[in-house]
This record gives sequence, C-alpha cells and structure tokens, in this order.
Amino acid sequence: MRRDTFQAIADPVRREIIDLLSNEPMSINTIAQHFDVSRPAISKHIKILEECGVVNIQQLGRERYCMIQAS
Repeated sequence: MRRDTFQAIADPVRREIIDLLSNEPMSINTIAQHFDVSRPAISKHIKILEECGVVNIQQLGRERYCMIQAS
C-alpha cells in the first residue's frame, strides 16, 4: 500500500526524522536516541516514511540504516 506523502510528513516527529536523515544515513537505534518516545514508535514512523517513498532502509549486518530516498 502506497501512503500519501503529504499526510506522512504532516507529523512533526516524521519531519524531524527527515531532517536528521538529510545530514547522513542513520541506524534506527541512533534515530530513536534523538526522541523521548519508544524505539517501536520510531520504527512505526520510519515504516510510514518508507511506505510513502521518502526513506529507504538498508540492512547492514545486524543494523538497519535509514537514508533519504533520492528520486
């Protein structure tokens, strides 16, 4: 299911995640350290961003790295 991009970026937490990733790719754990919410909550936000094509997730060893999807 492809989500609506504008609806996805309407959330302030997701906008802050995009801002963090605009500087460099980060692991989900590193992203979660910047917020006062649980890691599963951050994972859910990242999944929504991935579903709308804003973020790409790459598995490197045991870590999952997120980066802005350039298109």
